[in-house]
Amino acid sequence: MFLARVDKAAARGYFAALVFLAWTLWSTQALAKDLIVKGAQLPGGCQQVGEDRYKSPSNWRDTMQWFLDGPRATYKGYPRSWIVNQPGIRGIHIVNNSGKGEWEGLNIYELDNETRIFVVSKDPPAAKPAGNEGKAR
Repeated sequence: MFLARVDKAAARGYFAALVFLAWTLWSTQALAKDLIVKGAQLPGGCQQVGEDRYKSPSNWRDTMQWFLDGPRATYKGYPRSWIVNQPGIRGIHIVNNSGKGEWEGLNIYELDNETRIFVVSKDPPAAKPAGNEGKAR
C-alpha cells in the first residue's frame, strides 16, 4: 500500500475548498429568503396554512430567536406580551409600534410541537357617515 505525502500547499488548497463548501451549504440555509406579509417580515421557509396564518420551519426556541433574541433578531425592540404559557401550549404577541405596514401585531404560538405565526391585520379606518356635517343652512 502506497501512501502519498501531501505537501503543505496542496493541504491548504483542500482545506480552503472544504471551508468554502461548508460556508456555501450554511449560507444557502441561513440566507433563505424571508417572507413579507402585510409589511411584517417572517422567517424564510414559512408555509401558509390559512388566511394570515403560517407554519414556522423551526421549533419554538429558534423561531423566537429569529424574532426577538438572536443576533439577527427582526423585532428586538418591539413590545411583547405573553398570550398563554402553560404546559403544552405557549404564545406571545408582538406589537407593531413602528406603524409601518398593514399589520397590528404578530401572534407566535406553539401547540403540539408545531410553531405557528398569525399576522394580526390593522383595523380598516372607520368610514365617515355621509351627511351634512359642518354645512350651514
